[in-house]
Amino acid sequence: MGDEIERRFFPKHTTWRSKTRKSGTKSITQGYPAHLQREGVAVRIRKTVSFHGKITYRYGEKKKGTKLSTPEEEHVVPSKEGVSLLEQSEEQILNKIRWEVSLENELILEVDEFISLRQKPSGLIFFEVEFISEAEAEAFVPPEWFGEEITGLYKWSNHSLCINGAPE
Repeated sequence: MGDEIERRFFPKHTTWRSKTRKSGTKSITQGYPAHLQREGVAVRIRKTVSFHGKITYRYGEKKKGTKLSTPEEEHVVPSKEGVSLLEQSEEQILNKIRWEVSLENELILEVDEFISLRQKPSGLIFFEVEFISEAEAEAFVPPEWFGEEITGLYKWSNHSLCINGAPE
C-alpha cells in the first residue's frame, strides 16, 4: 500500500487546454459498488482506456488520511471481474477524460474533465498534482491559471461525486 499525496484545484480559465499532451489523454469510468463500501474506506473499480486504446481495469481502496495524503491500494483485475464490478456500481459511476500537462520541476498536472456523474451530464473540471512527499506538496506554488484549491474537501472527492453527485 502506498500513500497518494496530491493537491486539487478548480481551473481559473482554460489556459491548460493549449498545454495538454495528447499522448497522455485517457478515458476513465469509475464506480463504487455499494456492497463493497466500508466505514473509512472508499472501494472503487476503474476502467481506463489509454490514448492508444488499451483497456485496463483496476480495483482500488482509499482510506481516510490527512488533507494531503491518502493511503491507497490498487491492483489490476481481469476484464471480466472489472466489467462485473462496474455493473454492480449501478448509478454510482463517473465518466471523465484525463488530460496531462507538464509543469515545472518535472511535475505532471492531471486535468479531469467530468463527462457524467451518476448518469447525468457534467461539465466539472478539476486539476490534480501528485507529489512524492507532503513537504513537496506544501511547497508547491500553483500557476496563476489555477483557481480555488479544493484539496481535502470530501464533497469534491470522486467518491462523494459518485455517491452524492456534484454539490450545489
